[in-house]
Amino acid sequence: MRHQLQGVPEVEVIIVTIKEVSEIYKISQDTLRYYERIGMIPPVTRTPGGIRDYQSSDLKWVELAKCMRSAGLPVESMIEYVKLTQEDYRPCAHWHET
Repeated sequence: MRHQLQGVPEVEVIIVTIKEVSEIYKISQDTLRYYERIGMIPPVTRTPGGIRDYQSSDLKWVELAKCMRSAGLPVESMIEYVKLTQEDYRPCAHWHET
């Protein structure tokens, strides 16, 4: 297994399979696919053949999703949060216009 997220420098890339992610976070592979499908985590990095290839940035999203679900955050709120982080969202942009 190639997992070592705590204390890993931002530049280091860690790549793990969906099976390894499932074992690390104690989440079923089906749940991981579901989280991605509904937008609870952003699309996971894939190999040229289409196989999920979780990198360190993907693992951070899985950790966040697991943490937020454990805290009772509604799925819909997590999906909205992911959408906002993936787009160029500037709620206060009009304040800076001159």
